[in-house]
Amino acid sequence: MSTRTWRFPALAECVPSTRRAVSEYASAHAVPEPPLEDLRLALTEAMTNAVLHAYHRGEPGTITVSVEIEPGTVRVAVVDDGDGMRPRIDSPGLGLGMPLMSTLADDLDVSASPDGHGTAVRMRFALTA
Repeated sequence: MSTRTWRFPALAECVPSTRRAVSEYASAHAVPEPPLEDLRLALTEAMTNAVLHAYHRGEPGTITVSVEIEPGTVRVAVVDDGDGMRPRIDSPGLGLGMPLMSTLADDLDVSASPDGHGTAVRMRFALTA
């Protein structure tokens, strides 16, 4: 098993570099296509959701992305330290991120982050032969 974690400010400009780092790590650990493109897209949606929705009260916090690669499976977690999940009437998005992540990943779990602050999005992608 191989695991890697990245931590970055919850800013839109950090999303592309983190996605690139995760993609390079996964490629270096023989994650094939598919599911690599699905993983990249779902990861981008989860990170963007955290940037746009997690920090209602003030300055952006931190997003932690972790990838765990084991035989037959890649697990990705995106955890923010924000205000938790709530509806946002003034949302700049279309509301398609969660359904898209659910379609792309083999399993999707969204819950309060382990410390009780923020949201944790966990996705599992099966590796094909």
